[in-house]
Amino acid sequence: MRLLLIALIISFVSPAKSKNKTPDYLSGCWEKQVKPFKNIYFEMNYSECKHSFYHSFEPWQQMTTKTTGAVIMKKNYFYQDDSLKTAKHSYTSQTQYDPKTLLYIDYGDSVLSKISLHDFKEQPIEIARYSPIFIIDMFYKNKSVLYKASTDSFAVYELKRNLSIMKLFIRKSDSLVTKFTILEDDDLYGDVLSTYHYMDFKSIDKFHYAKSTIIEKMNGKITDTVNIRSVKTRDNPGTNLSEPKGYVMEDEAPAKQDYSIEPYSDHIHFIKMKYTDDKVMIVEFKDFVLMAEAPLNSKNGELIIQEARKIAPGKPIKYFTFCHFHPHYIGGIRAFVHKNVTILSPISDTPYVRYLVLNPHTLNRDSLQIDPRALKLTKIKDSMTITDGSYEMKIYFIGKKSKHTNDYLIYYFPKEKMVFEGDLVWINTKRASKASPRDKGLYDAIKDLKLDVDTVIQSWPVNNYNVKTVIPFSELEQYVNQKP
Repeated sequence: MRLLLIALIISFVSPAKSKNKTPDYLSGCWEKQVKPFKNIYFEMNYSECKHSFYHSFEPWQQMTTKTTGAVIMKKNYFYQDDSLKTAKHSYTSQTQYDPKTLLYIDYGDSVLSKISLHDFKEQPIEIARYSPIFIIDMFYKNKSVLYKASTDSFAVYELKRNLSIMKLFIRKSDSLVTKFTILEDDDLYGDVLSTYHYMDFKSIDKFHYAKSTIIEKMNGKITDTVNIRSVKTRDNPGTNLSEPKGYVMEDEAPAKQDYSIEPYSDHIHFIKMKYTDDKVMIVEFKDFVLMAEAPLNSKNGELIIQEARKIAPGKPIKYFTFCHFHPHYIGGIRAFVHKNVTILSPISDTPYVRYLVLNPHTLNRDSLQIDPRALKLTKIKDSMTITDGSYEMKIYFIGKKSKHTNDYLIYYFPKEKMVFEGDLVWINTKRASKASPRDKGLYDAIKDLKLDVDTVIQSWPVNNYNVKTVIPFSELEQYVNQKP
């Protein structure tokens, strides 16, 4: 009787357990989207429209690049031939990837480019523009588990990799990946999300592919599109790049924080940062300090704050300013916000400054992420005077006159008869050259403002590019006014 009772219990309980067991959507997806690549090559012809930020006149301006090409894929193989056309020329690039190597020939080149381990590890993300099969395989091999954000329609899997968090969205109805996201750390912007939307699925020989992929990058600020125009199977990859003798992939050693302090006057010091190629300015007043420029990231911002405190011990840093919005000048701004420093900014840069300060840095936490502080911002319209009653400096907005960016500031010191600026003067030390629009823009701005200037000092570069960075104003004047 007891055995009969146990059997009855098992008969009722077992089906319930089986019924409640969560399906393995990831394995089902792998079987459908990766396994067909095991023994056959697929060639996909595509057209692509990419957008990217560049060294622009204003924040968030984008450059558009349109290409066409073909990718040939197998489970552990990827080859790409990409073509870029301009009004006058056509350029091609080639990429070849497998679990051990990455080979790349850049547009217009005939030899292989140097590849780092970082490039190699990131290549599956690049391939995801055309197909998510390498990403699916990565999740599958790492035995990713179902993520709590799964819904009735989608099974979501999460995988953490270095300083990134990836999520795979598998549609339960057909086991196809319709979305892939990756949250990554950016030195300047902090947490940045890219989302790949796979749409309009078709199939050929059991291979399912999305005819259209939309990629939202930089927290949705940039959108790329890839359209697959045709697909066919093939028995071999065709063209192959040859791995050169002695092929290695290695990352460069982190740059040593090589910098030095250069006194200029009783009130002005420069930090010459060789490892970032920038010159940072520290201006000491009677009872406070102003700092100008902070290259690339929060870590460098913290370093220059530390050095300023050594130069002017006991004096608070009251102001931080940047000559324009490019990373070599504004990159370390968050470190100053954390120290309750007032940020001096052109009016037009206010939204950009707020974005840099407010966007989270959870993946690679800096001081402001750990200990949030409110932004203290003062806007500069045309000019601003900083003084302690006896010593003063003037900040002038020259904007478009710089011929470089629309937000440009220069700093003038009446006592020293000196102008400090970012990157406008390009007098070559090795050969004769003509004045550029930037050279003339700075010269005209100084003349229009009627400044009494003996010397111009430039922030970038500090390493040897055969460019003068300490320029007598008389030489700039002669350079700009030289006859053709």
